[in-house]
Amino acid sequence: MPNSVLPDPVLPDSGPPDSGLPAQYERLELSERADPLGDASILAFLRSHQDRPVEVDASRLRLANGPLVETLLVSANAWRTKGIGFRITGLSPDHIDQLRWLGLAAPLGLLPAEEVRPA
Repeated sequence: MPNSVLPDPVLPDSGPPDSGLPAQYERLELSERADPLGDASILAFLRSHQDRPVEVDASRLRLANGPLVETLLVSANAWRTKGIGFRITGLSPDHIDQLRWLGLAAPLGLLPAEEVRPA
């Protein structure tokens, strides 16, 4: 299944602060039926990594419910506002089409080779 976003090459751990080296993305793997209301680990991960670039791996996701989409949308906006990378990879083409139809693909950074970056 192709990724929805072309992944960046694997980067080494970030250097010391102000080293100029890119930061490594922290990875959140979603389950088939990820639900932030029923699985506190999703919000806990996002809260504990809010100052680091985050990659959300949605390759196993089969059901994208409203609370999950809302959580990802709010998170993508928060990371963008802070100038920190946030990307979602592995979404199926059907999920991307549904999000595009709702007008949410661009805000989530799901257009080809696009990542949520500062505006």
